[in-house]
Amino acid sequence: NFTVKNWRSIKDEASITMQATREQQHGERLTKSNKFGFRILPNAIVFGPNASGKSNFVKAIEFLKDFVIFWDERFLNRNLTPNKLEIEQEDASSEFTIEMLLDGFIYEYYICCSSKEVREERLSKSNTSSEYMLFHRINQDFEFNESQISADDLYRLKVISQGTDRTRPLLNNAHEQKLDTFDTVYNWFKYSLQIIHPTSIFSRLSIFTSDEIVNLYNAWLPHLDTGIVRVEIEETTADKIGLSEENISEISDILFKAAPDKGVSASLGSKGDFGLVKIQPDGTTEIFRLITIHLNNNGDEVRFKMSEESDGTKRVLELIPAFCRDRGVSKTFIIDEIDRSLHSGLTKSLFQSFHSRCNEDNQDQIVATSHDLQLMTQSLFRRDEMWFFERDHRSSTLTSFADFIDTKKDKDIRKSYLDGRMGGLPNLRFDQIDLDACGG
Repeated sequence: NFTVKNWRSIKDEASITMQATREQQHGERLTKSNKFGFRILPNAIVFGPNASGKSNFVKAIEFLKDFVIFWDERFLNRNLTPNKLEIEQEDASSEFTIEMLLDGFIYEYYICCSSKEVREERLSKSNTSSEYMLFHRINQDFEFNESQISADDLYRLKVISQGTDRTRPLLNNAHEQKLDTFDTVYNWFKYSLQIIHPTSIFSRLSIFTSDEIVNLYNAWLPHLDTGIVRVEIEETTADKIGLSEENISEISDILFKAAPDKGVSASLGSKGDFGLVKIQPDGTTEIFRLITIHLNNNGDEVRFKMSEESDGTKRVLELIPAFCRDRGVSKTFIIDEIDRSLHSGLTKSLFQSFHSRCNEDNQDQIVATSHDLQLMTQSLFRRDEMWFFERDHRSSTLTSFADFIDTKKDKDIRKSYLDGRMGGLPNLRFDQIDLDACGG
């Protein structure tokens, strides 16, 4: 679950929950938490017109992740963007709350910050009978739960908190000081939460082994009408995929920290190519790029660089790891404008593939935004999986389709939405345009 307040176009609280309602439709793909007695949705899709708030909601989640993982002294000043349409917004605070079910416990992380400082920060942990505050911070005053933290860790936390900058999350500093007390939550932000933007070519740093990514693509691409028979990787140099030696060094450091005991590789887009930066167990670096194989009219194989592929094909390659990957560590994918450069049928197929793999053992989740109303159907999504943003002149609001009593499982939700019965439609006033002023 995620809630944000006073962020960009979002003035009041906007919240999305992945906890299922009592609706029974498509119940076979839900994960049940027997311990807590609720069911968990595998996906959510958020609709809405242009400038309604969809991308700002995604940016809020990304801001929180980056704040926890990539903090520096100027982070808040550069990146915090409260709603600008309120009169009294000087030094305003934005608020972020996220809940995670990890290792049989529900963790809630809350942070309130201005462009100058963290004003409040809190981490709590819940089981079926109790909720425990692990730490609570008001400005630079820190409180810790002595009954939930070992004496040694408590002593270190008190020292670390005294040295925590007023612009810095304690969650970040504790990890950087090699204290693992809160690493269950920190590692979820770092390794399990992944953001995919509409204009990015591949994730900022998606970590696979080279065999994993090639095998995954070769299992799915021939069935997705891309014209690709298979993919291969070939060795290359940094400059040929648009990376500097400094880029490679930085990526190598991140990958070595992520998996120091084995070679790993990062997929990244640069100059339209898909590069693999592979770290060998001895610390040396190898660089590869992805090549696609097509057949010409004689049936002969023709090799293509990724820069020669269409935007749609590149988008499919970016999305396949989210929708079709073999299950490992559970991940949550946040995908902005999932329909960008994709045909409706292909987007539906990706979701259908994901749904077919959802079961009690699958903890992966996908939250996507979309303009494609062909996806707004109960044959594909439950009502509690569909949301929409709408915006007035001051703020964006987020609403669940499950909030509308008359949206029964046999109802054409798309028709009701287009008829304006739910809101969330663009307010277009072409009749008020002065055509003479436009030269018409």
